[in-house]
Amino acid sequence: EKVIWALLISASSVCLMGIIQCAVPTIVYPLRRQLWDGAFMGTFHSRLFAGGFISIISIQIFSMILFWETKIYKKVVLWLFFILNMVALLLTMGRSYYISTVIVLLFLMFLKGWKWFTRGSIVSAIIIVTLISFPNPVNTRIKSIIDSNDISRNARISIWKISFDLIKENPVTGIGKGNWEKHVRERYNNLTDGLYAHPHNIWLYILAETGIIGLLFFLLFWGTVIRHLLWTAGNIDKNSFIYALNIGVASSIGNLFIAGFFESMITTLVILLLHSFLIGISLSVKMDSVK
Repeated sequence: EKVIWALLISASSVCLMGIIQCAVPTIVYPLRRQLWDGAFMGTFHSRLFAGGFISIISIQIFSMILFWETKIYKKVVLWLFFILNMVALLLTMGRSYYISTVIVLLFLMFLKGWKWFTRGSIVSAIIIVTLISFPNPVNTRIKSIIDSNDISRNARISIWKISFDLIKENPVTGIGKGNWEKHVRERYNNLTDGLYAHPHNIWLYILAETGIIGLLFFLLFWGTVIRHLLWTAGNIDKNSFIYALNIGVASSIGNLFIAGFFESMITTLVILLLHSFLIGISLSVKMDSVK
């Protein structure tokens, strides 16, 4: 519990620093600047890394709010941390994580009960309508999700089509790990440099490079992890810290699976390190704590 609190405090402190710097850009910290080109990046060099990291922390905090029966002052602190992280997530301008985080948070509220789900849906709708009704930096990013003229949206569709072409050529074993960019550059020369790195879809990325065999191994690994997390959660007190931790970690993996339809962050070192850390703590529960 102390280790998780240390993680939440440090992550939320970075979010607070970024929010302050967003409100007052003249403030400079003796660290990497939290903002770049109007987006919050925390201590990372990419807003997508920041978005993935913060979404995991936000989901973990919310799981603890919902399922952990603890002292009221801890709940108040958790709500404060949750708000800080969610505001920071909005400021990353990461549309993939807007979508995935909202879906997972609603799922957690559904697990908690219909009252939570109904209230959460209403609050989510009010926040979204408010954000798109008034001029603000997040407004444009949210609207661009359904804007058929959005450049990045259309670019993603183009490289998804390219990925499907590569998958059709080698559906079983793929074109080889690390070869997506090479194959795309050889065949298409009208893309911007940022679109050659990966297809902005982890599922197409894995299928294109490692084929069906690679995808099956990928699903087997993460499926085994999620099964162990849910097994542990299913055999301990539903109001305990460990239950909330396991449900939160399992849900945050689902969060990255959803976001993976629009980007490829789940296989990056930043995300894997955080998830490995949380998974290790979640599965370290002593057997005498399990029924």
